[in-house]
Amino acid sequence: KQSFPLINYIGQQVNMPFTVYGGDNVFAFGSKDSAMEEAEYYLNMMKEYPIIYGVKGNHDITIRNSREDSGGYTATPEIIYDHIVRPIEKYIKGVDGKCYYYWDDKKQDVRYIALDLFEDVNTSISWGVTCRFSQEQTDWLINKALKCKNKTLVIFCHAPLDPKVGGVKDVKFVHDLLIAMQNREKYSCEGDVNINVDFSKCSNTIACIVSGHTHRDKSNFERGVLSITTICDARYNDDPQFKHMRRVLKTKNEQAFDIMTINTDSGVIKTVRIGQGENREWRYK
Repeated sequence: KQSFPLINYIGQQVNMPFTVYGGDNVFAFGSKDSAMEEAEYYLNMMKEYPIIYGVKGNHDITIRNSREDSGGYTATPEIIYDHIVRPIEKYIKGVDGKCYYYWDDKKQDVRYIALDLFEDVNTSISWGVTCRFSQEQTDWLINKALKCKNKTLVIFCHAPLDPKVGGVKDVKFVHDLLIAMQNREKYSCEGDVNINVDFSKCSNTIACIVSGHTHRDKSNFERGVLSITTICDARYNDDPQFKHMRRVLKTKNEQAFDIMTINTDSGVIKTVRIGQGENREWRYK
């Protein structure tokens, strides 16, 4: 819970227009009360601090009693929406009750898109928020979020789309769709989701897809589309890259989050790591 005060402090020292919270604001194990306490803390931070855009994760809002006890709690879609999206409704364009949306930086010609890879919500079980990318969200992505001209696109999702950085197999078609857009190609698929789209006249450029979920710092270019993943801000010690450097409470490596800058002229993306990890740099064009 030191991250929000630290982000606020940094924002007072540098021009940081907004924060993106990548999802999973609830721990994996605990009670309904503890889950809602964590969710309420995040909700209060969204109201108290400068703009915080939330991305829905697979633990939002669901919890299991313990590793041994599969009982637990999963909130309704309405409660999830109230805690992740409703506080920022005036800043975004989305669909009422859905946890996917976009917002524009008109001065920089950048569109930020937040996707929901975990649309399935089963309130009768613990860990009941599971992977699904619906036809409705697909149509919205193609006909609304990507329906713009000459913009740089930055896409946020809780889990990666690219299989080479731990992408979820069930939503690989979303990655394929974005690759087709980047390369001005046609794309079609049939199955749970049906797509038939022609991007030959598209004028947008994807700068990057940013995600977490895997608790790893990784990146990959796949046919011109850059995917970036980050380790978890929660004080886990499960990334083999940092096995020599344990994350310890009340030390400088307790936290792990990035300050990201994107230069749309040069195509250079830089991240400055606060806490555990290293600074990184890429070029997307």
